[in-house]
Amino acid sequence: MALSDASREAIARMQQLSELRCDIPPPTLLSDNQGALDIAENPTNFQRAKHIDIHFHFIRHTLLNNNISFHYIPTSDNPADVLTKALPPIKHRRCVQQMGLIEI
Repeated sequence: MALSDASREAIARMQQLSELRCDIPPPTLLSDNQGALDIAENPTNFQRAKHIDIHFHFIRHTLLNNNISFHYIPTSDNPADVLTKALPPIKHRRCVQQMGLIEI
């Protein structure tokens, strides 16, 4: 569901930028959830995913139309962890650097 929400937000921003006549390439979303990526790319093989509502399958449509792309990022390399977890200092510094933030 988080992947679906993120893809909808990315597409909304793309539409805003296109209205301003800013042409940018389709965004690439990174996810450390291999199961979510597998369901997004090929949902027919996942019988246990029946509980996911139809509107969360929106990402399939965006993938087929090449409006967005997804790539796997290992959990150990995911800079978003700094926003969602308490991290040891070394990993915290690495995540901050990966996001391009600087220390003042």
